[in-house]
Amino acid sequence: MRNKGIKPKGYLTEEIRFFGGEHFLTSEEIFELCKKVLERKRLVFAPLDLTNNSSVEQLASALRDNRAEITFANLTNVYEHTGHSLGQSLPRLPFNQQAIILHSSMAYNRPKACAEEMGIIRGVGQYLR
Repeated sequence: MRNKGIKPKGYLTEEIRFFGGEHFLTSEEIFELCKKVLERKRLVFAPLDLTNNSSVEQLASALRDNRAEITFANLTNVYEHTGHSLGQSLPRLPFNQQAIILHSSMAYNRPKACAEEMGIIRGVGQYLR
């Protein structure tokens, strides 16, 4: 990151300012709450090719078989690589109606990315609009 002139601390400060109370580092209390929630929740990292119908179906089936649902997804910079296929693949996955979805796209960013070009949406339906 340093080679590109990006200063993580400066960017993190901007991110916290933009997301306000939605950011996990807004305050010590919120940070502690987030740590406690992570102790109770089971996180699963699932790299997935959202353009591969077979892979999407396999993940969807595994989640349903385990009575699991997606409550958080980081879809930053995904649309520029998958395009309209997201409209077919994401609805197949068992998303919670209020799932938190992070989104952004480098394709639409100014040369120096900033937090205002990122967003938080609740629900896959809102993301696909």
